[in-house]
Amino acid sequence: MVYDAPRRSGGRKSRVSEPVDPSGTMPLSGTPTRSAPPRPSGSHSLDIPRLRPLRVRLRRLDRCTRALLVLLKAGCALTVVYYFGAYAWVVWSRARYPFDLEWMEGAMVDHVRFLLAHGNIYTPPSIEFVPYLYNPLYYVVAASLSWITGVDYFTLRLVSILASLACFALIYRLVSRETRDPQMGLVSSGLFAATYALSGGWFDIARVDSLSLALGLAAIYGVRFAAGRRGLVTAAAFVWLAFEAKQSAVGLLLPLALYLFLFQGWRRGLWFLIPGVLLVGGSVVTLNLISHGWYGFYTLLLPSRLANYYGRYLWRSEIFGNLPVALALGFTFFAARRSPSGLRVKAFHGLVALSLLVVAARVRAHAGSWLNDNMPAHAALAILGGLGAGALLSSTGGALRARRLAALTYAALLFQFLFLAYDPRQWVPTQADRSEGERLVEMLRATPGPVLLTHRGFLGWREGKGSFAHQMAVSNLFLAPDDLRHAKSGLASEFERAFEEKRFAAVITDFDDFQFAEDLRRSYRPAPPQFVQDPKAFRCLTGARLKPEFLYVPK
Repeated sequence: MVYDAPRRSGGRKSRVSEPVDPSGTMPLSGTPTRSAPPRPSGSHSLDIPRLRPLRVRLRRLDRCTRALLVLLKAGCALTVVYYFGAYAWVVWSRARYPFDLEWMEGAMVDHVRFLLAHGNIYTPPSIEFVPYLYNPLYYVVAASLSWITGVDYFTLRLVSILASLACFALIYRLVSRETRDPQMGLVSSGLFAATYALSGGWFDIARVDSLSLALGLAAIYGVRFAAGRRGLVTAAAFVWLAFEAKQSAVGLLLPLALYLFLFQGWRRGLWFLIPGVLLVGGSVVTLNLISHGWYGFYTLLLPSRLANYYGRYLWRSEIFGNLPVALALGFTFFAARRSPSGLRVKAFHGLVALSLLVVAARVRAHAGSWLNDNMPAHAALAILGGLGAGALLSSTGGALRARRLAALTYAALLFQFLFLAYDPRQWVPTQADRSEGERLVEMLRATPGPVLLTHRGFLGWREGKGSFAHQMAVSNLFLAPDDLRHAKSGLASEFERAFEEKRFAAVITDFDDFQFAEDLRRSYRPAPPQFVQDPKAFRCLTGARLKPEFLYVPK
């Protein structure tokens, strides 16, 4: 039976039929049902077989993306392991090397020895000792450790090794806590480890940079996660300690205080700023009084008189040119709208990164600067790289889109890691280096009387040939445009008298045209250096590639 029934929306009728049996001859019940509308002729909008190839392709693409993501993650993990392993192997291979890895290392050991003997390194310049331009903390730490390990290269290198490990740990902790992703912490720490060659192989040598950077990073971490006033005072103390290792670290004080003033209130800002200013200022005044003004002369006045030779093109090539992906990821971190960090954290890391970059640029501009002064900038970009990658990986979206974005992020990180690849063997002394150094030691022992090694501090003292000022420290005095406190004229007269009196049984220099070469040649004549048999061996592995190769004996 078929009948028409009106629609609820109006009076128009629709055709409704009762169900019929399979034969189609009679209805099965009295319940009326609406008949299905006929499919339009030639329409394929619901043709499931036509959609099946597209779905297959999407599933294949998803599987490929998953596989690619796994490979990229594995590649990044392997490169991180490689860089940490390369660092560990280099450190293990050269920590006990008995000669200079860098041409100023020996004089750093002399500073520790002089501090233990006299209790003060900031004294009037003399032919026996001229201090470098650094603050005293590194020497104090090494002197304390020397009671256990002795005064040697190894003691000072051990301080730097422990400090560089602290840098790795602090970068890891900062980024992993910020992104809530330990993998990103490892990425940032691995990026910093990958800059070992960019920094001139400096992480583990007997110089102040690793210690100063580690203390600065501790201050940064302390300000970011300080829970109360005690944490802020502790962070201020770390800034002061970083300054006591290398003066440029004081550049962290005001940016960190500005962050606290802007985002946590003026009270918390003052709890950080006032202790920091008092510690820094009080130490400067105290050390200056103890040294009768020589501390300020060497560490504050003299560095301000040095010329600046650093060009912008070097900054672009040394920093941004070598870490382009980390820089781009840093911009991504600041530009990400849905980053879980928020404005406060972005402002914090913006101020920190800017201050570290400025510190590096300012010190790199000084005459005599080297690649090690870029280490704060490398740390800043390593941190920003991990934060930017974390922001990309935490962005919202569909599963397929998230995997594609993750694959792109890990591909960029892998490219950056590979771009920084270096051969660790170039940073390890060879047997030829050791043999050449041992020939020099034999010559020193066979020479009766004191020997002036103009560029090899500690080596002459170790072999019983006296200890004398390093020519880099001497050159710092003569780079100043004026004769401050008559330091230049007094020291020049002392060297001139020593050469006239033929005080030294021999003079060995790395650089034939050093500061007092003319005075030397009046009383000494060049002699063939029998200890030099391999011109390529025994050159410093980082810094100026010098070696002792010029010998003078009395006329």
